[in-house]
Amino acid sequence: MEDILRYATYEDMDLLFQWANDTEVRNNSFSSARITYEEHKEWYGKLMERKDVRQYIFLHDGAAVGQIRIETEVGIGTISYSICKEYRGMGYGTKILQLLAEQVPKDFPGLCKLQGKVKKENVKSQSAFKRAGFETAYQLYELPLGKVNKMI
Repeated sequence: MEDILRYATYEDMDLLFQWANDTEVRNNSFSSARITYEEHKEWYGKLMERKDVRQYIFLHDGAAVGQIRIETEVGIGTISYSICKEYRGMGYGTKILQLLAEQVPKDFPGLCKLQGKVKKENVKSQSAFKRAGFETAYQLYELPLGKVNKMI
């Protein structure tokens, strides 16, 4: 069984659009609104031209299982990934993160750290990061301003 990351191409745009609008993916994204095809097409075109970002497709025995993207800034690579619906719950989240950790030094030799931001409700992704060797660095606490008046 072979697991690999390959560079995404323009031909992957429709597949990534389909995966991005999966209900569970949208719920676990920090921006949960559905994406229109025109928005995706414009975003993807710009993404493919950027030198500070790399989009990969994760293949298991030749089948497209998921996607992972790294955006770099000042020595840090921020990860965004998803596994397609048919392959969730099989450990591929951990595997895709491990493969990325192996690939990043080849593509971005100046990076010194990888990070992933995960919603507190997304326990599956938190578990995948931990199993892949990532450590919790901090937790973010928020207070919606609409709740302030109710507390006083």
